[in-house]
Amino acid sequence: MNKKRIYLALFGICYVPLCAAVVGLSLWLEPFEGDLTRTGRLAENNYGWHHPQKRFPKDTTQYAELSGEDYSGKQDVLVFGDSFSHFSMLGEARTFGWQLLLQESSDHTVFTYHLQNKNIDRWLENTPPEQWPDYIIYQEVERNLKQRPLPTEHCELPRFPALVTEYQPIQFPAAMVEYQRQPRALAEVSAAIHWIRGRFNPKQKAVVMDLQRADLFSNRKSSQTLIMPQAIKYNRRMPPGRVEQVACYLGSLKRKVESNGRTRLIIAVTPDKYTLYAPYAVNPPTPAINLVAELDKLGFPVFRFDQVLAKEIEAGTVDVYLPNDTHWGAEGSRVFASAILSLM
Repeated sequence: MNKKRIYLALFGICYVPLCAAVVGLSLWLEPFEGDLTRTGRLAENNYGWHHPQKRFPKDTTQYAELSGEDYSGKQDVLVFGDSFSHFSMLGEARTFGWQLLLQESSDHTVFTYHLQNKNIDRWLENTPPEQWPDYIIYQEVERNLKQRPLPTEHCELPRFPALVTEYQPIQFPAAMVEYQRQPRALAEVSAAIHWIRGRFNPKQKAVVMDLQRADLFSNRKSSQTLIMPQAIKYNRRMPPGRVEQVACYLGSLKRKVESNGRTRLIIAVTPDKYTLYAPYAVNPPTPAINLVAELDKLGFPVFRFDQVLAKEIEAGTVDVYLPNDTHWGAEGSRVFASAILSLM
């Protein structure tokens, strides 16, 4: 046997089984949908949700990032929010965000800025108070408030009227339809390659958390869910005085927004998925520090979104947060919209 045939034989021995493995894996793997299955390179087959999600056929709320426009004063609600105010993708449709539920369940209309792209303090400085809307909603997930730089360092702790954590649940509007994750049409070769790369990547980008209950999520491995490592890192400790600093900043923001005597600021500190599901973990990596609860202990009047969402989870509502993602599903979005509406 000449060298060429030897090389071809060795190539066939090594390459053909590898190709067969990739093709076989691509036939089994489902398309990546969740941000944690995608970044963690974990099989959507095991962690993708199966309980149908509610969605609208079309999203009629306005997002600055989609339209490229600025707030014009047409809407009576202006949101400055993070990914929890922008994540509403089901397949190709952006149609179950809490703003849309709020808008469809009331007479309010909503315009949304992303916190990373529009600084709320600068917007207030550059926009005449008479052009401010009736409501400004400041929404930010707790882990970001725990660690990002804030303009206010020290202050006399603000005193505002206490808030009662009560709300009237809104129902999913009749216009919403059920959406199920779509089966693949072709072999997902790119998904297989992405998954294989994850096996050789030592950096952990999604933590698999074992749960004591198997009825909280609808994924195939329902006694497990995925957690963002940063959520564990930033929710297990805070620098000394950080809660007071957050309260000072939020209090200063509230006074500034409401200085025109008409506009109201609704502060929506959103709990992390880890904060809400850590109590159900078999072996939680570290205890979660609940920023909303800490602000409440300090006497700062913050609506207890953690409590209303935790109540739904304890009652067995499935996929309040999605098993394959950092964010909530349609049920979590509905609860959040209900609570926001109760504050208006």
